[in-house]
Formats: sequence, C-alpha cells, structure tokens
Amino acid sequence: MVQGSIETMKINDLLNQYSRVIAWGTGNYYYKFRNCLPGQIDYFVDNDSEKWQSVLEGKWIFSPSVLKKEKIEGTLIIVCNNYFDEVTIQLQDYGEFDVIDIVNIAIVRENEQDVGCRIGIQEQDTDNLFKSVLICAGIHALWQRNGARKFIDGQMAVLHNHGYQTVEAAPLRYLKKGSYKENYLMISKNRIYIGLFTAEEFVENYVYEAVIIHSLYYGYTVLEQLTVSRVIRGKVLYYLHDYFILCRNRFLFYENKLCLNAKNRLSCHKCKEADSQREILKFHREFFRKSGTVLIAPSLDTKERVERFYRRTPIKVIPHLTFKEEKFLRKKHQKLKIAYLGVAMWQKGWDSFCDIVRNYYVDYEFFCIGDCEERNQKEYVKYVSVELGVEKCLTMREALQRYEIDIAYVGSISPETYSYTYYEACEAGCFVITTDKSGNVSRQVEEDMTGRAFRNMDEMNAWLRCIDKVKVDVASLDKRITDVRADESFIELIG
Repeated sequence: MVQGSIETMKINDLLNQYSRVIAWGTGNYYYKFRNCLPGQIDYFVDNDSEKWQSVLEGKWIFSPSVLKKEKIEGTLIIVCNNYFDEVTIQLQDYGEFDVIDIVNIAIVRENEQDVGCRIGIQEQDTDNLFKSVLICAGIHALWQRNGARKFIDGQMAVLHNHGYQTVEAAPLRYLKKGSYKENYLMISKNRIYIGLFTAEEFVENYVYEAVIIHSLYYGYTVLEQLTVSRVIRGKVLYYLHDYFILCRNRFLFYENKLCLNAKNRLSCHKCKEADSQREILKFHREFFRKSGTVLIAPSLDTKERVERFYRRTPIKVIPHLTFKEEKFLRKKHQKLKIAYLGVAMWQKGWDSFCDIVRNYYVDYEFFCIGDCEERNQKEYVKYVSVELGVEKCLTMREALQRYEIDIAYVGSISPETYSYTYYEACEAGCFVITTDKSGNVSRQVEEDMTGRAFRNMDEMNAWLRCIDKVKVDVASLDKRITDVRADESFIELIG
C-alpha cells in the first residue's frame, strides 16, 4: 500500500545531472543501444588495445587508464557492454565515478515512451490495505523478454485474478560515488510503468501484505533497505530462478568451467570467488532470518542443491507451471529433425550440439531455434529466430511446430533450476534429449517420460548412431502437454 504521493524521475532527469559522459565499450552493445544515449558523448574507452587512438562517430577511443586524469565530479560512465560488474571493479583503479548500464537506460526509455512517466502514485483505497503485493525483481527479469519474465507475468496474472494489486520494483543498474549500491528503482503498478524512485523514498512510503522476490542478482543489496523499513508487513517469498544465493556465478560456472565436482556438488575452496561466495551466503542468511523468508524452489533438484547451504530457511517446491496431457500423433519424416533450443552458448550445450551436427549431418536434419551470433553458426544447421510477445515473430513452441521438429536437444551442462524451453518442447510434442548435467531438465525427462536423459555425451552419441532405434524411441512418444499456465498454489502462502 502506498502511504502517500511521492515524486518520481525520468531517465533524462538523472542523466542531465552530468556535464561529461563517457561511453565504456564500442562493440555490439553500443551499436544496438546507442540511440538511447544522451546527445553528447565526450569520448569512448575500451579494453581492446587495437581500438585505442582511433575515432568512432567523431569521438576518440582511449584506454580506460585515461580516466585517471578525468574529473570525477560531474562525470558519468555508461557501460556499453555485457560486463557491468567487471567494469565497476576495474573502475575502482581510476576513481569512484558514477556508472550506469546502457541496457537499463534503453529499458527505461522504452517504457517512458510507451506510457509516459506519471509523476507520483496516488494513495490507494484503504479497503485494499491487505490486497497489495510487492514484486521485487531484477530489471532484466521484469522488462526483458526471457523465461523469468514469462513466469513473473503469469504469476502477476494469478495475483490480479485473486483480487490483489501489484507494484513492481526493479533496481536500476546505476551506482553513485560513495555507495556503489543501486540507488534508484524502476517502478510500475499492475504492470503500468510509473517512473524512477530513489530506494530510500520507496521503502519509506510503502507497506505490503507480501513481498515476492525474483532474480535480484543485480541490485540484491536493496534487500537490506527492505529489512529496516516498513515495506515488509507479511510473508516474503524468494524464488530460486538460479543459484545466486549460493554463488555470484549464478549458473555455477566460472571462467568456462563448471563449479561442480564429480559428485555434482559445489567445489569452492580453490576458487578465486570463494570470498565473494561467503559474503553472499552471509548476507542472504541474515536477510532470510530477519524477514522470515520462505524459499520457493521450482524443482526438487534445485531444493536439494540449495538446502545444503540454508538448512534453517524453509524451502518449498512449487513448479512454475501446471498443465494437462493429450494424445499426439506425430508426422513421420524420412530424416528425423533435431533442434537446439535457446541461445547458442557453451554452458547450454552448444559446443556438444555442434559436434553432433559434424558427426551426423548426413543422417539427420539440424536446426537452431533461438539466437546464434553469425560467428558461431555452423554449416548444415538451419537457424530460426524466436521471440516472446513480438508481432510477426514465432514463439519457441510455434517454431517447433512449424518446422515439425522431432527431437529437442536441451543440453545444458550447468544445472537448470527450471527450463521453459523444456516445457515448450513438450508442448510441441518433441522427444527431448539431455544429459544428467542439466539439473532439473534431466530429472523431468525421466519423471515425465518425455525423452532420454543420458549419463554423458558418449552415451548420447551411441544412441544417435542407431538411427532405427532412435526412430522407434521417438515414435513411442505419443503425448504432448497442453493448457500450460502458471501454478496458483503460491497464493496459499500469501493469504
């Protein structure tokens, strides 16, 4: 519940405080989002030494070390790459500059243009005192198109159907000198964008019956302010979309290596990030103790990994989705069609998939349904782009159905807490193949009997070589799931 009307900011109000603006990064992120930048960039810095002393769009590119001579007061660094945390650490060698993420600027601008920035949120009807829920989530989860947003949108629809209002708060990746913690929140109400608030103003003016937390690995320190404020009136539900509360490397890999030992458990004692992990564990254990948090694991596999570290915090398993099953008659193909699903990344099994293509391109047709940079694309693979909620663009399920994919490769080599692509594959009636490294995916494949979960890639390759056996196995899957929707059982924890 809002206690009063408080003034918000637009992104230009924030950016116009600075007399000098420096862009860090000159690659794809800059070109993709440069239209959202303020009009005047003074110069660029980049870690790529081959770019130093060259000119981009009329502005010089320098080594980051040039910042040692830069005036800190009145200067803003805009990070134009996907390494915000790394850049902020590197900046400490040059001075305590204010710094902001270019993707966050783009997201705020897009929402301001869509609905206009409303100044203040009016006081709500007191009858709704116990009908307000705070959704606190990373800005990427609330406003970018991805699996986390799919789930959050579905959950908010359930809340609205049960008579709850929601206010959504996402920490802006904007760090100010002296604190280096997220100081502003991007606020929407019932999914309608409102504006930017300072974190202090927000926690002083709001009280909620329940707080639901999603993907706060960017800006998780805002939780400190929640525990010392009046925001938390009732239950706190903390959803485990990844393993950030175990380690800053939230997908459990670091420097292209898995953080798991031969027993599939975290092995941190020799890791450079061990001190960071201890800090994260200490922070969250204290927050969970003070707030009476209930952890929500989307799968038993996730619960078993997390409870080893949080034995005093209750963990409840609530799947993201519920669905029905129906009979499915698949079309027979002379060559079976195998598709990699999602973004082409090594931790999602892209390298292993490429090996499969190289070995079996004569025997099968191969697809990549998702995003793949041109430099990573391989011969004999058809590439299909998909997008959530974009007009004239296929969703994952639609693409799988249109191209009549027989086998869906969901080959994550880091453990998934939950996988929307797995359920999208099941909606399309695909036979799913994976390995036991994929966490919840392998467990679901075995429990749902929707494909094969192999112990390793050698075992998967041995299966693929027996084409007649593969065809028999695929033909035996005569079901798919339907009526997929958000699970509503979490409501019982709020009410």
